[in-house]
Amino acid sequence: MAELSTGKPLFYSRKHDANLALEIYNGIRPEFGKGTPEIYKELAYKCMNVDSNQRPTANELRNILIFWYCSSHGDKEFQEEEKFGYKGKDIKAMFEEADKEILNISTSYEKNPGAIYSSKVFTFNNLKNLN
Repeated sequence: MAELSTGKPLFYSRKHDANLALEIYNGIRPEFGKGTPEIYKELAYKCMNVDSNQRPTANELRNILIFWYCSSHGDKEFQEEEKFGYKGKDIKAMFEEADKEILNISTSYEKNPGAIYSSKVFTFNNLKNLN
């Protein structure tokens, strides 16, 4: 969600090493692009919650995204409906405002040579098990 918001891969300017992994473990999260609706960021942060029990289920995500989609595409049935703490018309307005920023998103960036977007194993001996 952060990559969609910024047009850039996550942590592209950082070396993807054990230090970054530890920072992520300790709570660092990616930034979002200017104009990204707060509800979008809130959902992304919920999805990144360290406690897997606090993350939305696939079904909850589906319901939220359907509501956002129908609300933002002008489905009149959804405009006055309130779900997940927001009315459909407010969601439509937030995403319309965010759409104005899309033209200003720069997708040019210089990637750190150590930013490797593939799986790799890190071994941490002194971390507390979160589960």
